Amino acid sequence: MVDDSVLFDLSSGYARAIDRRDSARLIEVFSEDAELVAPPARPGEAARTYRGHRELTTLTETVAGFQATYHMLGTRQFSSGPEAGVNGEVYCIAHHLRVKDDGATDFVMYLRYLDHYEEVSAGRWAIARREIALDWTESLPVRAGSWA
Repeated sequence: MVDDSVLFDLSSGYARAIDRRDSARLIEVFSEDAELVAPPARPGEAARTYRGHRELTTLTETVAGFQATYHMLGTRQFSSGPEAGVNGEVYCIAHHLRVKDDGATDFVMYLRYLDHYEEVSAGRWAIARREIALDWTESLPVRAGSWA
């Protein structure tokens, strides 16, 4: 099996790319035909699915409506499954800063990345499928000026 740190680095790369709005770096962590399933934007809506590098690059546009994002990764576990590749679960707390005229809020998402990783070339691994499991959210006030 591949070293866990290689797989965790893919999630770290994803988080950094989203926070930096770096589409080029973002697609480096995914296989060319990867799929990402995101939770619905609003209750009652369908999950959103992004397939392939072209659609995955739009993820940075999705978060561009926030002043900033900050992804903190935590608990992780990886295991080989019956199919080729490796499955993983990585916990994340994702902060989304929204600044408006009447103040600022931090929309916090507590989530888990349910991933399937594949070796795409000799020694190079990538995320082949990622499902974002949203456990809960909260919205917190942010002190005026503390985002500058």
